[in-house]
Amino acid sequence: MPKVNYGSKAATHYMLGVPEYWQTKAGINGWRLDAANEVTPDFWRKFRTKVKSLDKDAWIVGEVWGDGTPWLKGDQWDSVMNYQFRQAILGFLTSSGSGKASDLMKNLMRVYSSYAPQVSRNMMNLIGSHDTPRILTLCNGDRSLAKLAAILQFTWVGAPSIYYGDEIGMEGAKDPDNRRAMAWSTVTPKNDFLALYKVLIHARNANLPLQSGDPVPLISDDATRVVAFARVLEEKADVVAINRDTQPHSIDLNLSSVAGLPRSAATVEFTDALSGRTCSPSKGTLHLRLAARSAAVLVPRSGSFIHSRHNGRAIPSAASAMSIASAHKEPL
Repeated sequence: MPKVNYGSKAATHYMLGVPEYWQTKAGINGWRLDAANEVTPDFWRKFRTKVKSLDKDAWIVGEVWGDGTPWLKGDQWDSVMNYQFRQAILGFLTSSGSGKASDLMKNLMRVYSSYAPQVSRNMMNLIGSHDTPRILTLCNGDRSLAKLAAILQFTWVGAPSIYYGDEIGMEGAKDPDNRRAMAWSTVTPKNDFLALYKVLIHARNANLPLQSGDPVPLISDDATRVVAFARVLEEKADVVAINRDTQPHSIDLNLSSVAGLPRSAATVEFTDALSGRTCSPSKGTLHLRLAARSAAVLVPRSGSFIHSRHNGRAIPSAASAMSIASAHKEPL
């Protein structure tokens, strides 16, 4: 690719004409900036001014594999590709890390806390891209672990970004193997990955806390490899629990004494978005039984989430969507 001398006024003027051209010709909702850390910050400031003058809501996301703080102070980009989020997920679910629940929560909260809340809420959360091996391959073909990665991606703070094919369980090692053609033949109602992704997308779209809520850690047990957290928005809270272990585990979540949780969390009846089953806290404590390598995404039953239908169409049952340890989840 050519190197542009951004010290040249003529080159800068030409490049700043790019967003205006495409906005006029096609209408652009956002810009993903490749190898963006290799371009002078002064140009990105001018680029932002130009883009926002054309569409104040246009999203600017830069490719940076580490900390994006220098570019996320309001004068350059809106977001970055959140490879630090991906690394936290891989460290918990693959052999690349410790597999400890405490490390997962520590790393997720570290990345979240390193940015202003409004920035963290629109970070581009990915578990794979055109530059990385696919998540199912990194999980050594273990579909249950790859599904847990998707659940974390759709329930943690940020904007989930799906690398094409991950939603149907495609595999692929490092580039170019990770760029195989889309496996359209597997896009069927029987595809368990596709069913799960549909449930996760519906659950997120129907529940504001999963979109914009602040994270509140609840438990991270290294012995059982279970992690749980809440997403809190005003007086509403959704609860997410993940069992990464090969054995089922029971956990008790005290929702009445955790700082940051609304009082309603200790009394509300929850629906598991993945199974459709309901559960309620008893004297402020929520008892959950999680099958091996499974999860629960609990949303208030009184909320807008309806498990079985979406816009008049049936949503796949969670038993088929998850099918993590077996075809039937253990009772909550």
